[in-house]
Amino acid sequence: MPQRRVRGRLSALLSERISGQILSELNITDADRLPLAGGINAPDPARYVPLYEAKMIHQFDHRWATFDGADSRDLTPREKADPDFEPTPRYWVPEAEVADRLRARNWTRDWLIGLRGITNATNERTIISCLWPYSGVGNSCHVWLIDKKVSSRQIAGLYGSMCSLALDYVARQKVGGLNLNFFYVEQFPVLPPSCYVESDLADIRQIPAVPRRGSRL
Repeated sequence: MPQRRVRGRLSALLSERISGQILSELNITDADRLPLAGGINAPDPARYVPLYEAKMIHQFDHRWATFDGADSRDLTPREKADPDFEPTPRYWVPEAEVADRLRARNWTRDWLIGLRGITNATNERTIISCLWPYSGVGNSCHVWLIDKKVSSRQIAGLYGSMCSLALDYVARQKVGGLNLNFFYVEQFPVLPPSCYVESDLADIRQIPAVPRRGSRL
C-alpha cells in the first residue's frame, strides 16, 4: 500500500495532530517549572495524580510495573490477581495541571491511550500500545487525543489494531533504533473508523469510566 494512503488512513482516525506534546510538558525533566512529588502516597489526594512512564505499561496491561522507591519492578502474580492493587509511580503531578492541559485540547474522557515512545529490535514486540487511567504522562510515552466524533468502540478497534501481530510485523521492518518517532507511527497499517461496521464492534463493551487515582471519589 502506498505510504501516502497509509498516512491518510491514520490521520482519518486520529485527531488533526497526534498529540505527543500534550503531556510532554509534564515530563520527568520538568521539575524546575512543575512541582513533582515522590513516594508511595500522593501528598494530597485532591491535588496529585500519578505520572505514568513507558515501563509501567504493556499491551492490554496498565499495571505492568510499579516503583519501589527509585527502582521499578514487574508486578507479582499476587499483585496482578488483586483487582484493587494500583501501581506506584515514581512521581506524582498536580491534577489541576493535567486537567487544564487536557481540557485545552478538548479531551474529556477519563482515560488515555497511546504507546511507548521507545522500542528495541530485540524485544518480543516492537509496538507496545496501552490504554491507562487518567494521569500525567512522562515523555517516554506518546499520548493520542482522538477526536470526539470517534466512539469509544471505534477507539477499542484502534487499540486492537495497534496490538495486532500484523501491525507489529510491519513496524519491525520500518523502525530503526530505539526511538519510536511519529513519522513511523503515521506509516503503520491502521484501519480507519469507516472499516468497522456494527457487527465488528458488537462484542466490544463501552469503555467504562476509570476512577482517577489520587482523586477523591
